[in-house]
Amino acid sequence: MTVSILTDSLPGVFQAVFYGDVTIEERALTLQHSLQWLSRNNPQRILLDFTEARVVPASPEATIQHARNLAFEYNVMCGARIAYVSRLGPQEVESVEMLAAVRGYFYQRFTDRAFALDWLVRESEWKFQPGPFPVA
Repeated sequence: MTVSILTDSLPGVFQAVFYGDVTIEERALTLQHSLQWLSRNNPQRILLDFTEARVVPASPEATIQHARNLAFEYNVMCGARIAYVSRLGPQEVESVEMLAAVRGYFYQRFTDRAFALDWLVRESEWKFQPGPFPVA
């Protein structure tokens, strides 16, 4: 896996562009990088681009744990706006995010990077409502 981290091409937006096979452990490491950046920047916007990547299936246990981590960190970062960009069709990445969404992790999915970036930087009524969120 290769990931390009872009933090200065668009002010206030952390961009991670993934290439090749991506494991859940590599996604977790990228989450940590984004959290470090978010703690020093405002507004809090994240773009995760998987259009050139293939998410390697993980064990159910690893998937559930990563979903818990996403939901917990989302609560910690006060609801940063998050956009996922991926190709059309079924994506392995969705299972983790769907499990995390049940726990309070919210994001928007796109197939077009330009639309995703527009959504991220646009002012809106997006309001974060802190937990408690179930951690089943």
